[in-house]
Amino acid sequence: NTPVVRSFTITVNPNTPPTVTAPGNVVGQEGVALSIGNATYGDDGPLAGLVTVAKPTWVNVADDGAGVISFTGTPPLGSASATPYTVTLTANDGVNTPVVRSFTITVNPAAP
Repeated sequence: NTPVVRSFTITVNPNTPPTVTAPGNVVGQEGVALSIGNATYGDDGPLAGLVTVAKPTWVNVADDGAGVISFTGTPPLGSASATPYTVTLTANDGVNTPVVRSFTITVNPAAP
């Protein structure tokens, strides 16, 4: 018997870093709901974690599980004294260097 030889090629695509975008900087007023916008994220594989850090407690974060994070919030009275606030997003796939994006929220005092 003659041996049968088959050759084939295996292509391994490198893992690419995750992506994350942040909304633009926001200016608001104490006691008035902010229009903050959305952030987006993605990866070519599962994300090990997406973390928001350094956000004020009055900013709410909702992740739709499909790559969009929405932010809502109303700066309380007195919050203008600590302005600006930074919200930082970190996308981490556990393989590549985490990708970090941030935006600021500037709060003006309430209208008299």
